[in-house]
Amino acid sequence: MERFVLVVVLLLASIAAQGQVVRVEPPNPTSVDSIILDVGVGTPQQVLQPIVVIGTEVRITFRGSSSTPSVEVHRVSLGRLPAGSYSVIVTMILTDAVDEVVATITLPPYALQVHEGFIVPALDAMALFGLAIGMALGGLLALRR
Repeated sequence: MERFVLVVVLLLASIAAQGQVVRVEPPNPTSVDSIILDVGVGTPQQVLQPIVVIGTEVRITFRGSSSTPSVEVHRVSLGRLPAGSYSVIVTMILTDAVDEVVATITLPPYALQVHEGFIVPALDAMALFGLAIGMALGGLLALRR
């Protein structure tokens, strides 16, 4: 039993050292961007659980087997977030072969800054046509003077 505990402790230490947010798309997200995080987790059998956003805290949880330590990058879509500073907390719940929880690892928070963005309204086809006609007429009037 002591050997199993030692193996689990070493496994958890290696996973905690490897798990992290490795990339943010887009690099400087705004409030109108759909934000995607690439998160490195310690085992490939980890399954993403529902993402929870409470205020300025984003909780990302993975759950799964802890039998094969390695690093796999998961793409996590956060969607749009209001402008502000967020603390992204990644937790890995490690389970055994019968889905019993062996350990829970929570990584240090990752600071995510979302800047204020704005949406440029799209013009429909008739509005674009009217704009083109107006510009053409304005150009003709300028030439006549």
